[in-house]
Amino acid sequence: MMALSKGPLARAEKIQTPIPRLTESNCIAAIDFGTSSVSIAYTTPTEGQIRLVKLHKTYERVPNAILITKDQKNQQCKVIGIGHIAQSEYSDLKNDAENFIYFERIKNLLKRDKLVDRTTEVSSFTGGSYYLIEVIAFILTHLKKLLTDHLKGNYKSTDFDWIITVPAIWKARARRMMREAAYMAGLTSDAPGITKFTPVDSPLPRPEEVNPEKLSLALEPEVAAIYAQHQSEVSGTPPQRYMVVDIGGGTVDITVHDKSNGRISVVLPSTGNTWGGKQTVHEIGQLILDIPNPDNLPREERGFDVFMDFSGTEIQARAQYRITGEEVKTVCDFLSNQD
Repeated sequence: MMALSKGPLARAEKIQTPIPRLTESNCIAAIDFGTSSVSIAYTTPTEGQIRLVKLHKTYERVPNAILITKDQKNQQCKVIGIGHIAQSEYSDLKNDAENFIYFERIKNLLKRDKLVDRTTEVSSFTGGSYYLIEVIAFILTHLKKLLTDHLKGNYKSTDFDWIITVPAIWKARARRMMREAAYMAGLTSDAPGITKFTPVDSPLPRPEEVNPEKLSLALEPEVAAIYAQHQSEVSGTPPQRYMVVDIGGGTVDITVHDKSNGRISVVLPSTGNTWGGKQTVHEIGQLILDIPNPDNLPREERGFDVFMDFSGTEIQARAQYRITGEEVKTVCDFLSNQD
């Protein structure tokens, strides 16, 4: 059962509390929680290098989707799967959908909405409203399980310092929400993590902040900049001031950094929007409505499929545009780096 606390998170709306810094550790787990997809990497003393966990067959990065089954009697929930597994199982559901809860791209609801807080609700694809923070906690709980299963029980959750990436354009409330979701998932404790949803008409309990020094949020542009500088093949002295344009699946982050004092500092406040890869694919789909129509068929009578391959671009996706009348339905298959 999840422990409750009246610690700093309970006062988060009133005061600013210092964020603990990670202590030096030989075991680190990092979750890249993107709008469109998720992945998890780790390093341990026995591995000696950074490893990515395969979340589906050979895929190390999978769509940010989750399918959950709920026991109607005791309301206990069990994760069927995330990513491709969740999407496939959900597409096969027939008349039994009432016993399942399905979400996809839920983090996109946290984009620049100033009204988002820990009580924000989200509707599932299978019906019903849930606290958004608890949906995130279920995904984090499952990722934690996949990591410990991958390591065959040789390491437990508390052996790791945990890092979760967040967009730089997120406001403080959204970042606090992610920290609280991580505590709900039991990332920094040996607790099993969240197992049921709180009814939206009931008060949302606060999790106990166990080992807060073992949890850190990393801004996506800073992580991207550090990675790019380590992987860059450009010769010469790296610039001390530079612009980072981080185009993800859901959001675009733009910021300017300076590292002349030995550490990264933000020169200009982060800006951006929600024009990530999926939005780009969608807008291209809208343009397809204007492709040549030699038979001069009215839009309401047009019906055909168009396939586009973005696998050689930053979008890394294959998209199917199904045109039915004036509607364009887009189906994206975001590819792993191994494709």
